[in-house]
Amino acid sequence: MPHWGYVIKGKVKFTYADGHSETYEAGDAYYAPPGHTPTLYDGSELVEFHPTEELAKTMEVVTKNMEAAA
Repeated sequence: MPHWGYVIKGKVKFTYADGHSETYEAGDAYYAPPGHTPTLYDGSELVEFHPTEELAKTMEVVTKNMEAAA
């Protein structure tokens, strides 16, 4: 799912299947296309925008994965 966002405080990193990563810090706006894994750092604050329907599907998968890992 794509993400558009802004880092208010701290930083976030997006890593892609090819090993490429991009890190954004406070004051940065970003676009992360589908196919990424995010790394959120302690104390970071972000505001993100996503397509609503895609977010619901993604959160279902995330919830199932977290329950399976518990």
